[in-house]
Amino acid sequence: MKYLKYFNVNESISDIISYDKFLTITEMDDIPETKDFYNNTIKLFESLPDPLKVYRFIMVDDINDIRLDEIGTSWTWSTENWDDLINSVIYDDEVKSGDIIIKFEAEIDKKYISWKETMNKYITQCLYHDIEESEIVILPKSYKYLKKLKWEEYD
Repeated sequence: MKYLKYFNVNESISDIISYDKFLTITEMDDIPETKDFYNNTIKLFESLPDPLKVYRFIMVDDINDIRLDEIGTSWTWSTENWDDLINSVIYDDEVKSGDIIIKFEAEIDKKYISWKETMNKYITQCLYHDIEESEIVILPKSYKYLKKLKWEEYD
């Protein structure tokens, strides 16, 4: 899997994911509705604050089992659908690894976000599942750039 390069703060997300690249990623037809969706998606991503406050849930057997280098790359910027997020952690056998739910909260600079992977997730959920998506994917090993990282047991 290839990841986009870190972007320079003077570079826009539309510079990273051009409309042509977007068409390749989505395999969508080049029609006005597609261009509108692309423009609205880019506006949404560019309107997110930098740094971006993000959240993640995981499950562990013991709080001492938490390893920051293994907390994952998929995070959310929204606090609205936490029940869905928690259910996905509880009922996904690939994710579930214990009985204790841990909620992480942090900030990450937008340059450490994989906009291509984030765009893929957004498109899949919005277009094919009709869900308002708020997932972002950080670049591999970017956990070390998470700022103000804190976690707590979630009940």
